[in-house]
Amino acid sequence: MVAFVASTTVTGTSTSLSTKTLAGPAGAAGDLIVVLANCIDASGNITLSVTDNLGNVYVPGTKNRGNDTAALTPFYALNVAGGTPTITIAASAPTTFLGGMALRYNGITGADFEIAPTTGTSTAPSSGTFATTTTDELIVALLGVSNTFTAGAGYTQRAGVGNQFVAMDQIVASPTSGLAANGSIASSAWRVGGFVFRSTGTPTPTPTPTPTPTPSSTIAPNNPAIVYSPVNWTGPTSVSNKSINAGASFKTNFTGGTCALNFDVSGLGAPISQIAYRIDGKSWTRLAVAATIACVMPSDTAAATYHTLEVVVKSTSETLPRWATNSATAVIFTGLTLDAGASVLAPLTYPRSVLFFGDSITEGVRTVNQTAANDTDRNDALTGWAFDVGTRLGCEVGIVGFGGQGWLQAGNGSVPALPSSYSLVMAGAARAWPANLVAVFVNMGTNDSGGSDANVTAAVKSFLSGVLAATTASIVLMRPFNGSKSAAIQAAVSADTSGRVFYVNTAGVFNTAYGADTVNLHPNGPNNLSRIAPALLPLLSSYAIPRRFTVVAS
Repeated sequence: MVAFVASTTVTGTSTSLSTKTLAGPAGAAGDLIVVLANCIDASGNITLSVTDNLGNVYVPGTKNRGNDTAALTPFYALNVAGGTPTITIAASAPTTFLGGMALRYNGITGADFEIAPTTGTSTAPSSGTFATTTTDELIVALLGVSNTFTAGAGYTQRAGVGNQFVAMDQIVASPTSGLAANGSIASSAWRVGGFVFRSTGTPTPTPTPTPTPTPSSTIAPNNPAIVYSPVNWTGPTSVSNKSINAGASFKTNFTGGTCALNFDVSGLGAPISQIAYRIDGKSWTRLAVAATIACVMPSDTAAATYHTLEVVVKSTSETLPRWATNSATAVIFTGLTLDAGASVLAPLTYPRSVLFFGDSITEGVRTVNQTAANDTDRNDALTGWAFDVGTRLGCEVGIVGFGGQGWLQAGNGSVPALPSSYSLVMAGAARAWPANLVAVFVNMGTNDSGGSDANVTAAVKSFLSGVLAATTASIVLMRPFNGSKSAAIQAAVSADTSGRVFYVNTAGVFNTAYGADTVNLHPNGPNNLSRIAPALLPLLSSYAIPRRFTVVAS
């Protein structure tokens, strides 16, 4: 059974500081701890993180910055150590206000989903509506407020400081739709977020009888007939191959009439990463990663001797620890299952490879379903500009995009800034630079508005030095779509003496009138596919496709 244990708070103070310590609530091993961290973020560039002295791992939710510049970030830690934790809330830059609270519960087995964050100014703070899907689920709603708050019907108000932040919770006995985290307040600015958790009271489904096994062939991940996208996989073994990058892909050809994709999902957190697959060039099928995915075979190519298989990582979550060796959002491919006696054949590959480095815009963040609660539903690499441009270049394509990342700024999910992460696929996994890599395209800088031009130029120079030493490819630095730090980036390009570093001006490529998210930062999928990618292709193709002819004046 779910039970609230205790809560503690630490009040924000109007002094410049980067850390705040909170005496966490005591409890038993295996409990859940939920933390709300609140700060003033005038620049919009501050990232909060949470740690404690017991080694518990705190998973961040989505940062929620209101129109009063206050920013709320929720965190949770599952299966925590017993005892009394000393919790540290840390800001990536000094802030004039930093505070928070912690709540402890027992009887929780896992996170179900994050409540989509909302912000506003009114007398009725409320999240969007959502639905629970099983029995005895725990809703923990976390709010940033500017006046005394009263919890909505069904909620029990817990910890908080009346004019700063507050928490409330509710246990929902059975699957229920139309739920919202809401309440009342004197008219003022507010922010609402939180999580929904599964409990030990959730019943175990009745197992389906095991059918008689059908003879099959198993294809290991390191079979040479499976071709992986360059630079964004850890490297195949007989057991697995792993990627944390949306846009990572693999392809092969196979015989027989069935094909199943196998994945290791034992370490995946919620929201679950998603993939897309297609067979014989048909439409993409998008779905969440599962231990086994039985591909639907096209009926009109059933008689073909060989079938083509393409698989793309559609989305991984920015809200989970991405960079760690045991990343909770990594897609871990463990092989194929085919008909008995079936085999695989390597597809022909392009002679050249290209690499795209970037942030959320390159990753495909908020390209689809922008009101969805989970970021894995809102993000789709296949509708991002980089994936579309890459498929048109006649090259093998690697995409490495991390939301929130910059030249100076660490990315969401604890991804280091680009100069510190470019040489790694993830923590502890070195990036392999293919010999046929001809161009490295970089769209970075949008998240660095809070840094100085001098520091950005120095960071770009550091990155260039490392990549120039790692590969013989050309390095093409693109003007960020919003122009952020373009002068600082150009300064680093001008200082290069290798002859392999170039700058591409993308001014006017991203027109928000053709589709963007609510803050006009991320282009949506239709804008990427119909406007941005076609505009970028002629700007970038000359660096990936060697010129065949040289015109000589007579």
